[in-house]
Amino acid sequence: MRVETRNRANGDEYFSFVYWDGERRIRLKKQEHPHFDSREQAEEWAKAKEAEFESAKSRIIRRLKWKSQYYEFAKISDRYAEYCKKIQPNSWKNTMFYLNHYVLAFFLDVKKSNNPNNWSLQFEDFRNWLEDEALGVKRSRKLLAYSTKNHCIKTLNVFLDYLGRNNLVDKSNVHKVAGFPASKINFRDAGSLVAEEEFRLVYGLLKETDPLVAVFFMTAYFTGMRFNEIFGLSLDDLYVGELEDNVLRTALEDHKIPYYGYVVLESQPATKIRERLPNGTIQRKPLKGKPRISEKYNRLVPIIDKSLFNELVKLYKIQEAKLKQCRYGSNPKDYVLFEDLTQSETVVALRAAYAKTKYAPKSYHCCRHTRCTELVGKTRDFVLARYWLGHARQETTLRYTHIYQQSANTARKKNQKVDFID
Repeated sequence: MRVETRNRANGDEYFSFVYWDGERRIRLKKQEHPHFDSREQAEEWAKAKEAEFESAKSRIIRRLKWKSQYYEFAKISDRYAEYCKKIQPNSWKNTMFYLNHYVLAFFLDVKKSNNPNNWSLQFEDFRNWLEDEALGVKRSRKLLAYSTKNHCIKTLNVFLDYLGRNNLVDKSNVHKVAGFPASKINFRDAGSLVAEEEFRLVYGLLKETDPLVAVFFMTAYFTGMRFNEIFGLSLDDLYVGELEDNVLRTALEDHKIPYYGYVVLESQPATKIRERLPNGTIQRKPLKGKPRISEKYNRLVPIIDKSLFNELVKLYKIQEAKLKQCRYGSNPKDYVLFEDLTQSETVVALRAAYAKTKYAPKSYHCCRHTRCTELVGKTRDFVLARYWLGHARQETTLRYTHIYQQSANTARKKNQKVDFID
């Protein structure tokens, strides 16, 4: 790992850390390393970190040693990756990670079983291994979360289906592994919600230090959009007036939810750095859970706060002026409202604002949970909440009923006042 001296916009120097992962040069983000006052301290930390990386690399190599012993599975894995890219354009990398580091690592390295027809005999061992022995790839001492264990089980089930459809195993031997019960998975609770008073305080602090991050936080709070969806909002996404979708418009009217405009989501940035091609085009990918970018898979999100709408219009006007100059070409999709923000500084600014309050730190995703909980709790309209938030499964939306009830019970306890009856 190499230490580099860099300069901030105000001229101050700071130390940055760069390493090579075997394929590309990677620079650690500012929040991934401490601040150092001297180069000697930075060099010492870099040595310790490099040793940690080397240890992690060794664990990964051991986890993937099946590739050199079972060549046919290496080829199958490559073919399966191409298949996953088509059916899971947003999540195929995660699928392949679980397959290579856990599923194949267990059956080929731990059990030495290169015949998938016999894997069903070891399903219970696989679940026990995930429960008691399987560790994170980078954090060797940390057991897997139950959600990760279920991802591994789902990956195994889908992989066996693939092998059966392609006649690589006897279809009669394609069985399903039972996942871990939902009760073991750590769902969000009322403590992860952003209260209105809390939002106002944090928003005010952000407005003093970084007004653009304040608008980003407000957008997350009132719309419930995912971080990357907000990060990619463009001139082509913001609309004024009534919703064109009759179902959504009627639902909002029935529940007396006013709105001042709306967002039409069609895609999101393909990378966290919102990468631009040389011609100015921002690379994009489908929304989460959608197979491709298409009007068919658009999602409409109402803007229910007038101040937020006006703040977004200000950003819209700035990008509109750039479009007239054709700074990035003629496609309004390439003019994003939060262009001057990076992912890291947006996250760091929120963390710094929370550090000045009495509240436990929250993420932008907590704003999404808050909006869904509010919708489910106050309207009991699960279809509206699911449509608004873009949940792929109704079960995801249903989880928020118990969070709302817990939140309401907590509020009642806090506000309870017992006195004499006149």
